[in-house]
This record gives sequence, structure tokens and C-alpha cells, in this order.
Amino acid sequence: MRAYDKIMEGLTEALQYEKGEIQVRKERVRVIVQPVPNLTAAKIKGVRGKLGLSQKAFADFMGVSTTTVEAWEGDKYPPRGPARRLFEVLEDEPSIANKFIKRHSTVGKKIKRIRAKLLK
Repeated sequence: MRAYDKIMEGLTEALQYEKGEIQVRKERVRVIVQPVPNLTAAKIKGVRGKLGLSQKAFADFMGVSTTTVEAWEGDKYPPRGPARRLFEVLEDEPSIANKFIKRHSTVGKKIKRIRAKLLK
């Protein structure tokens, strides 16, 4: 069946439903969500390490203060709410973070400044 035919069939069914000519079968789906894991300070540091971020950059990425990241990694108090789930996602797929992180090397700029000073 071509895409056009499928679309037309769907539109026809939608019109028939709207007119009360057909009943739509409702299907219930049971969704089971795994519980959010507990995080240790070592696991938090590990996730940040996988991302290659300083505490400051990681805090900016997570939308929290550097003090909060220090507290998480110092085992003073654990992340709460959605941050816990985000850690789980980042632990499994750290590359996801690259969509939100732009990395700029400052080494080249420093070398140029040093070279310029030496050549004066």
C-alpha cells in the first residue's frame, strides 16, 4: 500500500469516527518504569569524568551551582529528582551531553600569546 493510500485510509477513518459511524478500539498499555538508582559520590565523579568536565563546567551543564556539585561529590547530599535520572542516562550514554557542550581549546591562544611575547 502506498503512503498516499495509507493517509487517505486514515483520514477516511477519522471522518467516520467523527460522524459516529465507527468505534475506535482503545488499547491500554501498561508501562513499567525502572526505579531511579541511588548515586554514590564515586559514581557522580565518574560521570563527570566521562564527560571530561570540570566541576564548574559540569555545574553549568546540570543547571546547578558549583557548590552543589562539590556537595554531591563530597557525599554531603545526593542529587534529587530529575538529576538522578539524568545521571543514569549520562552514565550509559555520555555522548548525549555533547549536544549541549561546546568545547573550545585555549591552548592555541596561549601559545600564540607566549610566542608573541617572546618575539618582541
